[in-house]
Amino acid sequence: MVDPKSGPKKSSKKPDCTPDDEMQCKPGEKAQTRQPGDNDPKKKQACGKPDPNDEKKRKCNPKKEYEHYDVTTDGNGNNGVAKKSCKRTKKYEKNKKSNSRFERFKKSKKEAWERDKDKRNARKDENKKKLNDKKNAREAKQAADKAKYDADKAKQEKEQNDKDKKKKRMGLCFPVTALFETLRYKGTTQFPKGDANPYEWLSEFFDISFLEDDEVLDYWPSDVDIDKANAEINEEKFKEQFAIGVDLRNRGQKLIIKRSKSDNISVHSLRHRPHKRFIYGFFTFLVNFAVRLARAVKDAMRVVDNILKRLRDNPKLFQPSDIAKNGALAGGRTVTFASMRSAARTIAKNRQFRECVLNGIPLPVTP
Repeated sequence: MVDPKSGPKKSSKKPDCTPDDEMQCKPGEKAQTRQPGDNDPKKKQACGKPDPNDEKKRKCNPKKEYEHYDVTTDGNGNNGVAKKSCKRTKKYEKNKKSNSRFERFKKSKKEAWERDKDKRNARKDENKKKLNDKKNAREAKQAADKAKYDADKAKQEKEQNDKDKKKKRMGLCFPVTALFETLRYKGTTQFPKGDANPYEWLSEFFDISFLEDDEVLDYWPSDVDIDKANAEINEEKFKEQFAIGVDLRNRGQKLIIKRSKSDNISVHSLRHRPHKRFIYGFFTFLVNFAVRLARAVKDAMRVVDNILKRLRDNPKLFQPSDIAKNGALAGGRTVTFASMRSAARTIAKNRQFRECVLNGIPLPVTP
């Protein structure tokens, strides 16, 4: 028989067929509807009387539905009741699928997809180009930002290094230049009292906290480039010129500090100038802490300045103090930050201070 699941067909050379199972049932009974593809004629299907409640239900539409029966059995294998349900035929489902709004929409979208393929590829290429341009711009900006960051960092490090070098160099030049501030007085008895005494500035006067404070940068000579101030501070040259200054002062001569073509003092020339022999011996006194005075100049220096003796006996000459600002020094004396600032301001005005931070040696002292 023609399979009712296939739906009504006017004519077909190869209709869908299925065994007529109701021929094996008793009159008035309905056979179990076979599953799709189950066409074995030897397979017996269960039979059952139609459920009387099914008559109250709507009838199946023969154009698109067929009657599907599910036969229930009792526990002993006896036939039970055949329950009817209306299910759509394969022909209806096929037509519905091919003619549905969804299928038409799907077909139109597919056609539009193929039609717009070139435009779509062009947009894709354009978007890809935009993404690449954004990526390149972002990478370029990141590279520029990194270069700027590195340059700023290098600049900051250079500025900080320059500051540290200036502070360190001034910390060395403050006390050695203070030697020449003592030459402003004829003797130690004329020195000012307390922290204004330039002799006090020679050792352990400026403490580390003052020398490491950025305020000390105010005393750096504005016309001196720190990159050119690399020479080592020659303390012995400062002692030598100081000795010359002491000798000239004790002779009653006016001191002049001026630049010379050569910043070095020739020891050979001192030996061949009678009035310089004492200077060479006095330089040796400062360096080796032994006085070798020439007889020819004994009368010219009646009293050896106390400052020279105290320089000889000071093991911490030109050394800074490692205590905190305003801390107590030996003997219970204190140095305030204001006192260190005042002393630094005075020393920075001395011509030898600029020469110290720039070249590391003093200007020649001449009569």
